[in-house]
Amino acid sequence: MMSKKSNYVLFSILVTAMMLLIGCAGTIEDCVDCDPVAMQNRIAKQKKEIAALKSTVKAKEAKITASEVKIVKMKAGSVAVTSYSTGGELLPPNAKPGECYARVFVPPTYKTTTESLLRKAESERVEIIPAKYETVFEEVLVSEASEKLAAVPASYKWVEENVLVKAAHTDWKAGSGLIEKVDNATGEIMCLVEVPAEYKLVRKQVVDQPASIRSITIPAKYKTISVQKLVQPASENRITIPAVYQDVTKTEKVTEGYLEWRSALCEINMTKSTIAKIQAALQKAGYDPGASDGVYGAQTEKALEAFQKAKGLATGGFTFESLKALGVNI
Repeated sequence: MMSKKSNYVLFSILVTAMMLLIGCAGTIEDCVDCDPVAMQNRIAKQKKEIAALKSTVKAKEAKITASEVKIVKMKAGSVAVTSYSTGGELLPPNAKPGECYARVFVPPTYKTTTESLLRKAESERVEIIPAKYETVFEEVLVSEASEKLAAVPASYKWVEENVLVKAAHTDWKAGSGLIEKVDNATGEIMCLVEVPAEYKLVRKQVVDQPASIRSITIPAKYKTISVQKLVQPASENRITIPAVYQDVTKTEKVTEGYLEWRSALCEINMTKSTIAKIQAALQKAGYDPGASDGVYGAQTEKALEAFQKAKGLATGGFTFESLKALGVNI
């Protein structure tokens, strides 16, 4: 934006050049009786001064234009000079007498959109369910049934037995009868008698049961043990994890920023009371303009620009658009 000071410098240069031209015309009329050579020298000198002034004016214009381009690029980033054709003129178009205009920077406009983007794809989680066991008691075979041979010794017993000592026989024994022998002259009586056998009771040990070999059956042996019995085998539980989406907000530029002449307050139509109102309104809006003293200083300018940027308004001066936003009536 062309600063107010630059406008005044350019305006002063133009006025000075016009006054010099007028002064030259008056000098020619007043110098009719002057020395022609001196008059020609004076005219040539004034022409050189006018040419120098014109060159200075062109240099100032070029410098001002370069400054404006630099400001535009600083505020709008990549905005080209040709993108603000409405504000490219050195002076406001269609200006009305008694009004002031400021070349302001109209900020770019943006569009905000929200898009749901996939942050994490759908997946699957596998949970392993362990097998279940229970303790049971079982009888297990330790050794099988078998047979073995064993010798059975003989058994004995005691028995009593009559043993023949003397067999039965006959023997003559003197006997007696009806007539006994009276004397030795008489005969003897002899009887033949049977003598029974004689026996003796003898106790002896005899075999009761002879020795033998018998088969002995050895029964099977069992043992009770505790074992872990499978009740339910291990399995898998597959759990689907849904996809995760995230809302992403994007801001896209719709239009580029540009410079534009707009009606504004300036030294001509701005009073201290008006500036004080603006300062009070900025203070109320939360922007510190410094003291409400009616003086438009650097702090007030900084507060105004911060307010304009926050509200998306054109920056660069006391535009009526900004005054309306502040609620200031003049």
